[in-house]
Amino acid sequence: MKNFIKIICVVLFAAMYSCEPDKYATPDIKLVPIYHISETENDDYFLIDIYKEKDLLLIENKDLTVSSFVTTDYVDASTEESYDVSFVVLTESVDTVINILSETTTQEIVTTINTIEKYDLGGSPEENIGDLNIEINTESSSVTTTTIVNEDGSESIGVGDPVKESSQDVVLINGTLTEVEVYN
Repeated sequence: MKNFIKIICVVLFAAMYSCEPDKYATPDIKLVPIYHISETENDDYFLIDIYKEKDLLLIENKDLTVSSFVTTDYVDASTEESYDVSFVVLTESVDTVINILSETTTQEIVTTINTIEKYDLGGSPEENIGDLNIEINTESSSVTTTTIVNEDGSESIGVGDPVKESSQDVVLINGTLTEVEVYN
């Protein structure tokens, strides 16, 4: 009986290791350079990582929630004496709200918000001080659709005119700016 258990163990051991691949895939992990802004004293932009070689921006708020954004139009004209970086972040969100006004009437409000954020980073490498200027342009459009179910089961649909709004805001963030490398 002992020999039988030993034989089964050897067979199971051989079967387990015979299925193993010869070579494991090597993950593409490497250090990438970023601009890291900290000590901002801003609750919404508590920590900021601007990737130099990837189209990526990470923003961490004071509650440790991290948001990531794809960057475009990245230009880095920094020198040994000063930082000079600019890029753009484009975002779009769509929100739909459905209100039931009565048993036969519903209202649907669809709001589309497009935001263009232009980032300009300046500062001194010698003093590790950075100033980040963010120009935020927001355009929103809301369309209201009302649907009424008639007694015969047919629907009457009314679409309202789009309501458009736009706003502009500027956020200035000061903080400690360092150039570091992180794993991608």
